Amino acid sequence: RFRAELQEDRWTDEMRAAATALRKKSAEVGYYGAHLPEEVGGWGLSTLGYTLLVEAGAQTGLRFTTAVLCEYNPNSRRLNYVNAGHNAPILRRANGTLETLEAGGLPLGIRPATNYETASLELKPGDALIFFTDGVVEAFNGGGEEFGNARWLDAIRNLPDWDAQQTLQLLMKRVDEFVGVTRQSDDITCLVFRSRAETL
Repeated sequence: RFRAELQEDRWTDEMRAAATALRKKSAEVGYYGAHLPEEVGGWGLSTLGYTLLVEAGAQTGLRFTTAVLCEYNPNSRRLNYVNAGHNAPILRRANGTLETLEAGGLPLGIRPATNYETASLELKPGDALIFFTDGVVEAFNGGGEEFGNARWLDAIRNLPDWDAQQTLQLLMKRVDEFVGVTRQSDDITCLVFRSRAETL
């Protein structure tokens, strides 16, 4: 399992590291281009020439990957993002309402030269942004029952006003309690980004 939490002041460094890792991987195994609008540039896409690099062989349609790329401005609290076929991240507003980040397009590697829609939103004090893989909602217990979207959304909706690390621990606890000791067949990956509450 992979678990991570991010606070606003660490977002840029973490994203730069991800872009660097992606570029290094592409150099090792070849690449496949998916062109994204320039406004999602900044740390990642400008570094990669506005091209996402995916493992060689994706052109055949036999291999593909999903991804979500975000660029966050802590001064304006604006988040620009594009979703390439990944489980839609969930934005929990401080008042408990939920929004999903779905703007984007197909998974990378499905079709060459695919265009992707981008979107922008404002993170307000106390908001929590949850990124996760399908292994979270598809986690199953001893009876073969999946954790499912309904339980996941309910866990997010009822989050207390905690920091990113505590939020992540609580969400993973909910999944762990459901699956028990049942061995899983997929990774369970979750990342939490909390927008800091305003302080006087």
